[in-house]
Amino acid sequence: MFREMIPLANQLSTYQKNDLMKDLYAAIMVSSLLVPQSMAYAILAGLPAVYGFYTAIFPLLIYGIFGASRQLSVGPVAVLSIMVFSTISVIAPIGSPLYLQLIFMTTLLVGLLQMILSVCRAGSLIRFIPPQVMSGFTIALALTIILNQLQYIGNVPFNKELPFLLASIDLIRSINSIDLATVLFSFFLFIIYFITRHTNSKLPATIWIIVIGLLVTYLLSFDTKGLVVVGDIPNTLPPYTLPSVLVEYLPIILPLAGMLALIGYMESVAMINHLNRKKHEKIKPNQELFTLGLANTVGSCLCCLPVAGAFSRSAVNADAGAKSGLASLFTAAFLLIILLFFTKVFAYLPMAALAIIIIVAAVRLIDVNILRGRGMSRGGYRLFGITLISCVAFGLIEGFLTGVILAWVFREGK
Repeated sequence: MFREMIPLANQLSTYQKNDLMKDLYAAIMVSSLLVPQSMAYAILAGLPAVYGFYTAIFPLLIYGIFGASRQLSVGPVAVLSIMVFSTISVIAPIGSPLYLQLIFMTTLLVGLLQMILSVCRAGSLIRFIPPQVMSGFTIALALTIILNQLQYIGNVPFNKELPFLLASIDLIRSINSIDLATVLFSFFLFIIYFITRHTNSKLPATIWIIVIGLLVTYLLSFDTKGLVVVGDIPNTLPPYTLPSVLVEYLPIILPLAGMLALIGYMESVAMINHLNRKKHEKIKPNQELFTLGLANTVGSCLCCLPVAGAFSRSAVNADAGAKSGLASLFTAAFLLIILLFFTKVFAYLPMAALAIIIIVAAVRLIDVNILRGRGMSRGGYRLFGITLISCVAFGLIEGFLTGVILAWVFREGK
């Protein structure tokens, strides 16, 4: 019974001495990705970089103990961050106390909804969301993420809180404000990324652009010449407080939390299934849903964004040979040490470098074969197209709901 409640105990029952070194190595490799990604995804959500560290540490500790998957790496992801930003930035000024309150309230509601769905044994019901709707939504999401990061690539202000189509128009209107020096520097970092990505470098390409971006900015004082940098990151732990539930905002936040709960769970289960193709480990969907909910609920009390399983970090964790949830615990410990003692290093980190990391992650979400309609029926491609167009024209949540409703209408009409 105890091992069922705490899967880490079951994993450690067959743990060997060599497994410890593999978990430590996996944690080092995942940490090298998670440090820049945590900052990037916090900024994507409209938050200071320090909140990315919080989100990378505390939910990962919970999942490392209670999560059934040995390799799944839970933490901030681009998909959830942009959805949080797209909704909450419309109803509260970015960076304001209200903005922070609403984000942590959202994380709390995501966690509670996931645990309620788990208790109701609803973990397998998510398969009824049509894949064409998810595909259209995912591509619109990727385009929105890329558009939002152009602010830092060209140091050009525009109203990125608007739906993709309107935000694109506003960006075109602001094109005369573009900073050519920032564009050239961003292009330089892009070249560094692709060179290191396609060579036999032992370090991830993200680390190369972080290090080179930091050194060039510091040595040439680019931060005093208009280049936007991360700035000082507080090396303090967050307070432990239960987020307030602002009832007047529930009509907006509750639908957002429902979508985040579903999408975060779907992304995590998809990655777990991918990791388990060779291992044939049995994962209980409702248990995973409950564990994610627990991670989000605890995280909401520690100033965290909503979390899910991350594809890139989980793949690195598996490839590095992670043998148990200890790899997640070690990763969280490494991030905690960096937060407490080494955050000053990132003060000169260019926002353009983080923008490149986010853009590259977003591009991977775009499946060209789906855009061409390969493997889809005419009706399925129509549903995909309507969902995609609705998302870019009216907003991500509105477009997703449009797709789901139309799918239900089409099914009932047959």
